Amino acid sequence: KIAKMRSVFLLSLLLFPIVQCQDVRGILQKFYNSTGGDQWKTKTGWNSPSDVCNWHGVSCTKEGTLNLDLVQNSLSGNLSSLGFLFDFPFNRLNFSGNSIVGNFPAVSNCTSLESVALDDNYLDGKLHPSLFNCTNLVHFTIRNNKISGNLSKNVENWKRIEYLDLSFNQMEGSIPSQLGGLKGLGHINLSSNKFEGRFPSLAQEGMTLLNASFNSFNSMDYKDTFDSRIPPRCDLSHNAFICPIPGWATSNCNTTCDAMWPGASIFFTIVVGLAIIASFGHLIYFFVNMKKVNDSYTKIKS
Repeated sequence: KIAKMRSVFLLSLLLFPIVQCQDVRGILQKFYNSTGGDQWKTKTGWNSPSDVCNWHGVSCTKEGTLNLDLVQNSLSGNLSSLGFLFDFPFNRLNFSGNSIVGNFPAVSNCTSLESVALDDNYLDGKLHPSLFNCTNLVHFTIRNNKISGNLSKNVENWKRIEYLDLSFNQMEGSIPSQLGGLKGLGHINLSSNKFEGRFPSLAQEGMTLLNASFNSFNSMDYKDTFDSRIPPRCDLSHNAFICPIPGWATSNCNTTCDAMWPGASIFFTIVVGLAIIASFGHLIYFFVNMKKVNDSYTKIKS
């Protein structure tokens, strides 16, 4: 009986890589069909009987995960139909510079995923809440799409994140303070969105880039003690900060501020304008009445 069990165990070890290989091949073929593979710029090896690790853009890691790097390769299709990729043991997914549309799908098992790069596509919608369950993410960039909605406070689950780029989208609302608790974050780009409110304390020791320009932030948590942690590349320009702001923000991060809330400034301008108009009205009324008085006096005198 022991010999039989040992034989079954050895057979399972032999068959497991075959089953895994068949699963990988099936997943990649499904991906190929879902993204217009026949129209890809380069598709060497795809759908052939050769080792999938030799297919264009596919690389295999020692840990048994896969990387997909298909930058500027004429991929098309809808991201929401590619949810199966996030549930398979991929380590890196890089589809930047393609023509993928749609929004992020729900994901259920993405613990092996460390890097997602979807820059320069046509994505829209919000970041799906389940995306923040990808707790091993180190690199996440969706630059230059049409992603909307708020940044969830569940971003705190990305404890390993080092590189975050959400720039040139349509995201809005306030930045959760939890983002400032991600100690390994060395590169953060939030520029050219619709973020507003208070800008939280985000800078960490060793951070190389902090960019939140072209938003609508109006205040900040930072104090002058932040001086020693200013990243070499810092840009907080083109916001709506209200004075006063720390000196480092002006000297190191290209930041300016207004003496009062812009809305209040507009309101003040309107009030002054109405006052001037009212003054002109009173002057006109005065001269008209003076003319009437003079006319009446002339008639009486004659």
